Amino acid sequence: MSNVCVLMSTYNGGKYLCKQIDSLVSQTDVSLTILVRDDGSSDTTTKILESYKQNGVLDWYSGENIGSARSFLDLILWAPECDYYALCDQDDYWFPEKLSVAINRLEPMDRSKSALYFCKTALADENLNAVEKKEKCDFVVLGMPDAFMFNYAKGCTMVFNRFLLDRLREYDPETIDMHDMWIYKVCLVTGNCIIGDETPHMLYRLHEDNVVGAANSFRKTWRTRLGFLKSKPHFRSKVAQEILRGYDRYLTAEEREQLQVLGNYRSSFRYWMKAVFSPSYSAPFLKYTILFKLAVLFRVF
Repeated sequence: MSNVCVLMSTYNGGKYLCKQIDSLVSQTDVSLTILVRDDGSSDTTTKILESYKQNGVLDWYSGENIGSARSFLDLILWAPECDYYALCDQDDYWFPEKLSVAINRLEPMDRSKSALYFCKTALADENLNAVEKKEKCDFVVLGMPDAFMFNYAKGCTMVFNRFLLDRLREYDPETIDMHDMWIYKVCLVTGNCIIGDETPHMLYRLHEDNVVGAANSFRKTWRTRLGFLKSKPHFRSKVAQEILRGYDRYLTAEEREQLQVLGNYRSSFRYWMKAVFSPSYSAPFLKYTILFKLAVLFRVF
């Protein structure tokens, strides 16, 4: 039986935390370890965590408020030695088979390469009642250079091997997008073993306090995407530069060229032309390709 460490970051999550932890304890056919980092909660979260610790369910530690992305990277640094690692939000609900399904898909993968599993989620309201989706969910396993444009893998569904954890510890980026997007990219360039599962194995709880929620309308979806580019100009090109600095030794010549284009298009007219006009720089869906090309055209990618 494989052992898996669940890494959870909490912040004022007392309202939903017990239900989530109980769903972790109910995971089948795995040997489970749970490590939690509290990101400066001021509600009942730490009392709940301490209660579960006293009952031998989990271990936890606290730190200053650094945001969910950095909090998860800190958990990766402190994670114990296990075969596999899973990321976990504080307010969802996992089906009992979630981890065993992921591990069964990862087991055949080469352990000398980074391997990552992710799956779809089923939406639920704050009381975990099923919510019917109003918009088609895009779901695809992205390669290079698509993954530096968009992301379809939610961190709360990710399970990955020890090799990827060790690669994540090799380099501490100054600039990252969300932790799940960073982890996906590092896996892509250090092994490229990525498994997408279209069957949901968890409930993704929607409520007003979500750090990252699911857009429920076409207008809201596009407002969110355009707002990100406007509020964080050049953010994704900086992430491409981070990968070049931290993981250059793992890159093929083609991957290095692609990242140089994405990371340096603002300072190179040749790269800018290539990003705008080359069909090699496009997303799997037309709507995302248009957004990417516009972002590069106006130099905000």
